[in-house]
Amino acid sequence: MIAFNIKILPQSSFNFNGYYGLQDFLSIPFYNYQSNPSNFYDTKDWGVSLQYGAEFSGSFNSSIYLLGISKRIGNHTLSARYTPGYQKEFLFATGESIVINDSTTNALEANYTYKEIFGLGYSYKFDKQFSAGFTLRFFNEDFNQQIVKPVFGDTLVYLDTETLSEKLNFWQADFGIDYFLNELLQFRLASINLINFGDNPTVEEFDHFQMIQEKGAFIAASYFPYNFLNINFIYETTNSFQFSTTGNTNKFVYGINLFHDKFQNPFIAGVVPSFGYRTNMFEILLSGVYYFSDRNADAGFSQFYEDGINNIINNRYSFNKIVLSFALDISNTPEKKVDLIDVEIVREIYPTFYDKYLD
Repeated sequence: MIAFNIKILPQSSFNFNGYYGLQDFLSIPFYNYQSNPSNFYDTKDWGVSLQYGAEFSGSFNSSIYLLGISKRIGNHTLSARYTPGYQKEFLFATGESIVINDSTTNALEANYTYKEIFGLGYSYKFDKQFSAGFTLRFFNEDFNQQIVKPVFGDTLVYLDTETLSEKLNFWQADFGIDYFLNELLQFRLASINLINFGDNPTVEEFDHFQMIQEKGAFIAASYFPYNFLNINFIYETTNSFQFSTTGNTNKFVYGINLFHDKFQNPFIAGVVPSFGYRTNMFEILLSGVYYFSDRNADAGFSQFYEDGINNIINNRYSFNKIVLSFALDISNTPEKKVDLIDVEIVREIYPTFYDKYLD
């Protein structure tokens, strides 16, 4: 059995909506933990989010990608998300085969599935300029591989197939900080794979197929010179980066994000355009992921174990997508209305009251 060493880095800053910016200018920026480990959400009270998408993988496959909820308590923010659509499955012919009794050749298969199940987050806003927080995410790996097994009889030895299976769970935690230099410029620094703990494979054949939690970090800068123009840049220590321009005008939001991934070709691997509508209570955003390389090209098992993938939702095997994001900002506290009193008018009409209480 050949040992395979693959790099799978599911915790990077890529996300489906491709919209980045200063949080004070976003009503409900609650779609991802990937580029926002500090996860402070400027909601009034409760925030809920939903992402529904479709993938163009030869056929039209749609699913719910994300369900999220956040709760703000003063300067504290608690959040949780469920990500049923954050998964990638691979089914390969391993290149081995077995001839059964009727001389039919049976090709052996291998199946590998990687999933992010759910995540939890906490953050604290120290002041208008500085906030910090962390995220905790739960992942699952499911491996199945057919192998040839010799069976020894009384007078002969024959070959049979056996399926090896392994299910692994692990947790990953990251930390992030946000710093607002002023109303126009924000910086973000976050870890990648800071803490990892969970199951280890018991089947030797799967030792090198589990996700490699390679530690790293990313730094992001966002500049907002005008409402209609927001310039964002994210650099990861894996030498990957993203550059986007976004903005909003008359409650309409728009953006376009270009990303470079050192594990994908060409140099600019793809683009994520987005367009939506936002009010103080809700936002709806339509976005897409378009890759510049041929996503329908065949890939062999040898390339998979030699190169691997670097991200669950964004890798060389990912397909073009269209995603609809919706978020709702809910408040249980009625807004207080303050009326300003013209003390000079009160003085003229009620001089006694003015002398007693306002003078």
